[in-house]
Amino acid sequence: MPKVHRSPPGPSKESTMQSTSEPELASTKINYGTPETTRNKRLRLNNSPIDSQSQSKLDDFKEELMQILSSWKHQQDQTLKNWKSELDTTLSTLVKDVNDLKNQCKEIRQTNGDIIKSIEFNGKCYEDKCYNGKCLRTDGVVFDFHKCSVKA
Repeated sequence: MPKVHRSPPGPSKESTMQSTSEPELASTKINYGTPETTRNKRLRLNNSPIDSQSQSKLDDFKEELMQILSSWKHQQDQTLKNWKSELDTTLSTLVKDVNDLKNQCKEIRQTNGDIIKSIEFNGKCYEDKCYNGKCLRTDGVVFDFHKCSVKA
């Protein structure tokens, strides 16, 4: 497709004939009434007639809010202090109970060791008595054989 190069169109004759400004600026009326556009502006607190009222309301609100927050903080501090004291007492009783259980376990181990030693000792004594009893019986049988053989 061929490209066509052309120059931009020239100014129209109608636009050059007309002027866009007022020929006599001094005789024109200037309307200083309402603006054509409305804007929402933020009211300034400085230099306004209700400035002192709004400032006092703001100060009252700040003071009330600070009182509410300080009372809430005081309540939270009391609650935390109560929880801490409860947890401290619970922890101290748990530590005491654990120490008691450790001591009881230690005593039970010592008692079990003593029982094991006494059982071993009793077992040895029983074995010794059984052995001595067999020896006596066998000695008695040998002695009886000896008596019988002497008589004969």
